Amino acid sequence: MNSNTLSAITVVALIAALAIGLIVYFVTEFDVLIILWVTLTVFGMALGYIALMSQMMAQKKSGKSEPLTPFFNKLIVADVILLAGMLGVVYTVFEFDPIFLITAYLVFLALAIIAAVWLNIIRVKKKEGKK
Repeated sequence: MNSNTLSAITVVALIAALAIGLIVYFVTEFDVLIILWVTLTVFGMALGYIALMSQMMAQKKSGKSEPLTPFFNKLIVADVILLAGMLGVVYTVFEFDPIFLITAYLVFLALAIIAAVWLNIIRVKKKEGKK
């Protein structure tokens, strides 16, 4: 899957997520922020799926196992976006105290950053070991 195709699929996923957010806004009686939260939730799920499909296509095309670090980095970004959207939906629908949701988001964001850095460190060490 080349970069143009991947970019087009990502834009289509964003437009579809925005459309779903608008539909939810017009069908329900929540405030305008529900558009943002639903869009982030759906787009985060779509990005995770796109990351998985691009990894599978790369492995199928090359016939060998591709490095997983770029896949995990994309998946971490998708999960952070998904989590932000889900916490926003929970805040809007159930009216939770925002400080708990912000704390939970920051904890998961820190874990995602640590995981991304750790995976990149492992990748660099493997490259240095091959030389």
